Amino acid sequence: MAPLQIFKRRIVILTISIVLLILSGSAAFYFVSTCIEGHDVTILDSIAWTIITISTLGSYGAIELTTSVGRFITASVVFVSIGVIFVGGPLSIAPWLEEKLKRAGLPKRAPTPSGGHVIVCGYGNVGREVVEDLELYGVPYVVIESDPLLITQLARQRIPFVDGDPTIDSVLTDSNVAGASAFVAANGDEINAFTILSARRLNRDMRIVASLEDVGNAKVVRAAGADKVIAPGSIAGNMLGQRTCKDHGVDIIGKISLLDGMELQQYPISEKSPLAGKVLGDTKIKAFSGATVVAISRGGDFMVNPDPEEIISAGDTLIAVGNDRQLDSLGHISRGDS
Repeated sequence: MAPLQIFKRRIVILTISIVLLILSGSAAFYFVSTCIEGHDVTILDSIAWTIITISTLGSYGAIELTTSVGRFITASVVFVSIGVIFVGGPLSIAPWLEEKLKRAGLPKRAPTPSGGHVIVCGYGNVGREVVEDLELYGVPYVVIESDPLLITQLARQRIPFVDGDPTIDSVLTDSNVAGASAFVAANGDEINAFTILSARRLNRDMRIVASLEDVGNAKVVRAAGADKVIAPGSIAGNMLGQRTCKDHGVDIIGKISLLDGMELQQYPISEKSPLAGKVLGDTKIKAFSGATVVAISRGGDFMVNPDPEEIISAGDTLIAVGNDRQLDSLGHISRGDS
């Protein structure tokens, strides 16, 4: 749960607790004062006594309970008020204060596009690949991200971003969702569903594409307003299943045709390849070839949607998706052709 949501929830709980404390303290004071001590007090006197007791820890002047039962009620109200106000208060404010301190040192962000742009919601592995594609083809975009570490990366790379929770309308408004032409939801399935509901309500004309962690959630995400849903791991997962069943063999010589002219092929990394020994994220494979690496096969292990920090070694096999031109370009590089 986002820090702002935690803060709001705790403030609501704290407010309810204080109201209940005032009501119960007032009722106890009224009962003891009238029925046990025989004083002539009003409901307003009871409320005043409770608020004074809570705020000044018993320094209430002429309004006072003097019997043993009355002193017990007074002590109980004081004790509970210490827990509610002096413990519950700081705990409620802590998430908001911590978030403010974290964001205080973040670099300033690049400006948001004025319109006709793509909103990329989430800068994880999937979102990063989308951003590389948009950069490659010169499409204006803005990223919505709430992770301070990722925000620092975005700011340093001068990538336009909006810092905040994508399920909140004001954050979507800051990304100029009303003027966007497309929206990519690349967070977890639950966050994607809530984000898409808000985004679709704010812009009914833009195209919304969602990344799925679980294919079983496709109907839910579509019902939320997504035009298209994609499971990034499904292609590589299907490939793994095919290899296990030996439908295509361990070494794929030909290409597996996918949709929209896209194809899937694997490329062994030779010792003379410039990719050998490089960090996947630093190779910029997407930028210079256009192909997308969806998996790495190494010594019997199969890494679907590999981490950008993964080091490519000679003997590894890259599983990539792209069109003919893009895959041919990657093939030359993987072989180290001069």
